[in-house]
Amino acid sequence: MTTTRIPHWEYQHHTLRDDSGRVAEYDPLAECPFKVTSMRQITPGIPTLTDEAMGWLAYLHRRATVHSTGKWTKDDAVHASWDNKTGDPIDNYYRYDLTFSAFALALMAEHTPAWREAYTDVLDIYLQRFTEYWTFFDWVQNRGEDPDRLNYPDWWYDVLMPKGWKGKYDSPGWAANGLAPYEYDPDPVRANGHCNVMYKGYLSILTGLYGYVSGDEKFDHPFKLVYDDSMVFEYDNTRLNELIANQLYATASGLSCEVTKAFGWCNNIAGMGLRLHDITHGTEHVAAYYDFAGWFRKNYLVGGEGTEPIERFALYHDMTHKFTLNDPEHQFAHNYMGTAFNGAGLVPELYGRLYEGGMRQFFCPQEDGSAWMTGMPGMGIDFHYATSTAFAASKEYGDLERNAALRAWIGKEYQPTWDMELGEFYHHLGLGEKWPRAQFNAWLMNGYTITKPGMWANIFRNPNVAKFREPTVEGVEFPTVRPRQAFWDAGDKALFVSITSCDKAKLGEPTSFRVTNLLPSTRWRLSIDGVPTDGVEPRGGQLTVDTTVGPHTIVLQQLT
Repeated sequence: MTTTRIPHWEYQHHTLRDDSGRVAEYDPLAECPFKVTSMRQITPGIPTLTDEAMGWLAYLHRRATVHSTGKWTKDDAVHASWDNKTGDPIDNYYRYDLTFSAFALALMAEHTPAWREAYTDVLDIYLQRFTEYWTFFDWVQNRGEDPDRLNYPDWWYDVLMPKGWKGKYDSPGWAANGLAPYEYDPDPVRANGHCNVMYKGYLSILTGLYGYVSGDEKFDHPFKLVYDDSMVFEYDNTRLNELIANQLYATASGLSCEVTKAFGWCNNIAGMGLRLHDITHGTEHVAAYYDFAGWFRKNYLVGGEGTEPIERFALYHDMTHKFTLNDPEHQFAHNYMGTAFNGAGLVPELYGRLYEGGMRQFFCPQEDGSAWMTGMPGMGIDFHYATSTAFAASKEYGDLERNAALRAWIGKEYQPTWDMELGEFYHHLGLGEKWPRAQFNAWLMNGYTITKPGMWANIFRNPNVAKFREPTVEGVEFPTVRPRQAFWDAGDKALFVSITSCDKAKLGEPTSFRVTNLLPSTRWRLSIDGVPTDGVEPRGGQLTVDTTVGPHTIVLQQLT
């Protein structure tokens, strides 16, 4: 395998350029503009958002609320900050940006379960965009055989398709809706009864994350999927997940993405979506995923039924032609790493072995102690998608030495950038683009947001639903005011909040927020920066906390 077979943009490095409008300049010496400088600025021992997570949240919030305010209809041009470039020809659709960028939001909400409104706002916008033209147009438009079958880049035939099928087989990424013997079905959720999990599975996990983070039933009510004025489909969260579960029960080898091609990665996404629905609705739909997981173990993996690290992992299974693409030339590092991350909360034993198998094949330590991930066997260079997903997966699985080596490489090669004015953080990755490449950053930020092994798995295996009944912080003037801690300690009967700001022009100005879900007829002690006020009484289960813009610690403790 030579590097010329890999898309040029995946690894070519450039100098960052500012081609139009405002963009933060890459400064290798830039630091977080709101870092903790005193122990008094947080409550030690309480979960705390990392500086990188806070900076990435500010960017995601700005992108969603400023650069995604209109609809994504057929006639709209999607803002350039949204990613439909990464992973050509498979992942270069906006739905992957929307989905993977949501993962870090859910992880952040695990750190600040008593403050979730900014995450909810962004996820709500993600779902609004997910129901519009630009997230499922390919399913409607890419009908039957790809007319470009004979003109793919040479490396596509070598690594994305079975040998000997050039001109007779569609590349992954071409939906092939209506490919014989299947009828054309424009409904992106029903999708011929077993197809397009690359859309409906991702819609499921987004509705699931929204419900799990917010506690809001908005998407339990009917919502419309709008291709254009003449083609509209209607679903709700319950119908969506029931349909996916029933289709999985009927298709043991997994739901396909493009017609005939089933990917483990996307079926894991669907499994996580089903599990989230179970958590918030009391169902047991995830059992349908485990029906697939047994088939996956036996057929997608070489060594899947043993106890050792996985030796080979299929890119996909073709349910019509009955072949599984798991030869050596079909091994992709990011397929191992992303699938292992996604599966951590579903079958941790199996996906932990998949993770280790990928690390043994693709992890490339350097003499200076840093390390990167090569993309495929014999590729021999850093591959952004591989290193980004490995950074997330290594943190999730507690592989801290490899994680540290990857972090060292990322820190010196991926242009980690602090925008000192807006308090945002992201990586430019040497791509020479104005906007940070979203999919790469989304995976990197999972690694920065996870602060202890198993945080992602915990969402699915040990979910925190008590937060919906506990005191909750609302009405924060985000992003001027940024909570880094917001946690109700049931043992202490105390709410711990710490806030900060990077808005120098507003430091010291008055600000306030509400605490809701307080028990009526109770008395509280409110402490701000260690100064207590006893006998505080909420009204209607709410209390307004007045403070100023800047770093503060607030403790609201129930008096017995």
